[in-house]
Amino acid sequence: MKSIEELEKYLEDECYSFVEINIGKHHAHEGIVIEKNGDAYEFGYSERGNKRILMVLCQDLVQVKMRFSSS
Repeated sequence: MKSIEELEKYLEDECYSFVEINIGKHHAHEGIVIEKNGDAYEFGYSERGNKRILMVLCQDLVQVKMRFSSS
């Protein structure tokens, strides 16, 4: 996957709940955060207004998709 939109569509097609996922047009107050920052993608967690970046990916979003698939 090369874009946030592709990953977002994948999650929608696989019927993921966006209650705790902040990606693209879906905005959760707390939970998983996936966003683009410059040329990199950030994967992290937001809780009580504090965002913690767990992983920065420079290539594509395949690793993030694999994280969702293994849960």
